[in-house]
Amino acid sequence: LADVNVSRRAGYISDRAAATMTNTVRDILTGVAQCARAAEVKVPYALTHLINLILLIWMFCVASVIVVSFKYMTWLPLCILAVALYGLRGVANLLENPFAWGKEANDLSAIGEALWTTCANTHAMCAGTEKGRADIEELNAD
Repeated sequence: LADVNVSRRAGYISDRAAATMTNTVRDILTGVAQCARAAEVKVPYALTHLINLILLIWMFCVASVIVVSFKYMTWLPLCILAVALYGLRGVANLLENPFAWGKEANDLSAIGEALWTTCANTHAMCAGTEKGRADIEELNAD
């Protein structure tokens, strides 16, 4: 917005164009703020449960309609529909919390501690023998 005012004062753009650009940028920023706010809102459990219930009822209703056309092959379109619709619901759940920040799923401290302990035990075991001590001293000399 500052560049628009500088360009307007320098005479590169008219007052009307500057006002239009300022309003457009303000509208874009408002839209981005609304999208960010909408992304932070969690879907209530009751709504998720209702969507799954409606999807289940709809799948039973579709089965009765599809059986007229497909007869004994009804299972094929129903499986495709179920995978597609329940898969979309699963993708929506993953998009709601993509990195699972509420869980300690990304805690690597236990893995690092186990790795360090294993390396320390290996060094202690190697240092316990004469050949292992010589190998460690040779590695440290390099």
